[in-house]
Amino acid sequence: MRHAPLAIASLALLATVLPAAADWPAGGKQVTLALDSVNGTNTVRILDRPSGDISVISVGVGGLSFGYSVQTLTPLGDIGAGWPVNGLALGEVGTTYSPSQNGFALDDSGCVWHSAFGMTPNRPSAQLARPEAIVLPSANGGWSATTNNQTAGPMDACGAPGGAYVVWGGRIQRLTRSGAIASGWPGTGLTLGIAGFETDVQPDGAGGAVVFAIQPGFTPAVQRIDGNASRHAGWPATGLVLSSDPNDVYADFDPSWVDPLLPSGPDHFIAAWTTPYNSPVKGVHLQRFSTDGTLDPNWPAEGLLAVAPDTISSVTLLPDGDGGIHVLWYAHDRAWGNHVLASGGVPTGMTGGPIELSGAGDFFTLPMRFSGSGHVPLQYVVAAPASGGRLLFAFDDNRLAPARSYRVRWLLPNYAPDPSEPSDGRLVIPSAPVPSYVRGVHADPVGGAYLAWEAFVPDPQYPGDDIGEIWMTRLLPSSLVGVAPPVARPTALTLSTPRPNPARGSVAFDVTLPDDSPARVELIDVAGRVVRSQSVQGAGAHAVALDELGALSPGLYFARVSDHAGSLTNRVIIAR
Repeated sequence: MRHAPLAIASLALLATVLPAAADWPAGGKQVTLALDSVNGTNTVRILDRPSGDISVISVGVGGLSFGYSVQTLTPLGDIGAGWPVNGLALGEVGTTYSPSQNGFALDDSGCVWHSAFGMTPNRPSAQLARPEAIVLPSANGGWSATTNNQTAGPMDACGAPGGAYVVWGGRIQRLTRSGAIASGWPGTGLTLGIAGFETDVQPDGAGGAVVFAIQPGFTPAVQRIDGNASRHAGWPATGLVLSSDPNDVYADFDPSWVDPLLPSGPDHFIAAWTTPYNSPVKGVHLQRFSTDGTLDPNWPAEGLLAVAPDTISSVTLLPDGDGGIHVLWYAHDRAWGNHVLASGGVPTGMTGGPIELSGAGDFFTLPMRFSGSGHVPLQYVVAAPASGGRLLFAFDDNRLAPARSYRVRWLLPNYAPDPSEPSDGRLVIPSAPVPSYVRGVHADPVGGAYLAWEAFVPDPQYPGDDIGEIWMTRLLPSSLVGVAPPVARPTALTLSTPRPNPARGSVAFDVTLPDDSPARVELIDVAGRVVRSQSVQGAGAHAVALDELGALSPGLYFARVSDHAGSLTNRVIIAR
């Protein structure tokens, strides 16, 4: 496909853009990724890392496959320490069973996990990008999440203590961050008792996981699994059915590109599904349940109707940070939203049904994505939760057409404009005058926003085709424009589990330092003697390796990281 370039001269007539943060150009900077897409990018997802950096994940589509890439950036827009200029490729997989957005997770050490069916080998698989910019086990493959079960179907992943959970086809597996199956877990995974499609998994807050699925009878249900590979006590073997409405045997969730299961406080979740099944005219239902396996008695037994039946698409669900949920969707070429609180009610001032997110005027343009039949609406609404139950909403703005421009709105919990920002949002004008579409937005730690978009440029190798480049900028809140933003810092000293363990030639650790004070990583024998040592300095995450272990006697050793405030220790076995 080819897009007609815009006239560069038209940019001279554009209004001045509000300043962006520090080293982020107002017109954006390209985020170089290993897999640019010929046919377009379906989503850009941004994850917060423990170090204060962000991981930018691009999902590109080309032909009959998806290509996945990840890059780490600092809050000032620099490439993360140790990361290659082009980021990391997470491989390509067939589109048939591949989730686009909810197949990613961040664990407690900053590892980015990716799950999909169809990697090599041709079965459910998972892989991760470690904080030190290493993909395990390889750049284009994954280890199998099961040794002999090749059931196809949607997959998902979520962080777990020391690794991640991966679900597929009615089964769940726990993997460590070294790529091994967790101790005590069967090689073929654990049967959930619920199976179907629209699978989603979330941490339960106690080391286990809660799994959502639409069962073969098209009934929404959930199951809870503990970290020791057993069903949580008190939960039905066939899962907890979420609705008593007989019509919900025809439920589904469209699309499967977002999480239909979200945390709602420390011990509850909210699940979502659409009905009727496989219809362009449908509504969105919600149900709240407890981690003890019971439905919230304050909610209707048949679930809560959050969106009345209409010709809706691109349903997007976001947690509000206070136990509630933002339900967003496209209908009639506009973007709409409804904010449902944990109580089942709506915020004060939100009455009269759904609220249009773009506000007054006709400047909203529906973000589009490429498909085999041309360009269709993006499969999710470009929005992100912000502090205090607020919402960030980004969209393509057509008021300066034919020039490209985007707008970011800060909305209160009732979706009224945040009075601290312009009521119609902040304008971003990309520096590159080429066709482009907004692809992602994410709240930063100081009340601002990261914004990502895709720019289509001619492919020099294949005339007539385009390459989708990812560009980003950062907007400070208006109250801080012109002030250098504080960089998020970790708050505690951490030392990861040694890898490998037992170790032979070398052993590696992930160390997080809370400030810029110097620290030291040491390997100590049982007599208390330091046999290997390495210094490290600088707030944030560090990858540390101790080498030449072959000269040491085999046996028990201790890895220790120490700074001015204290120390942490882990056991290491040295083997021949």
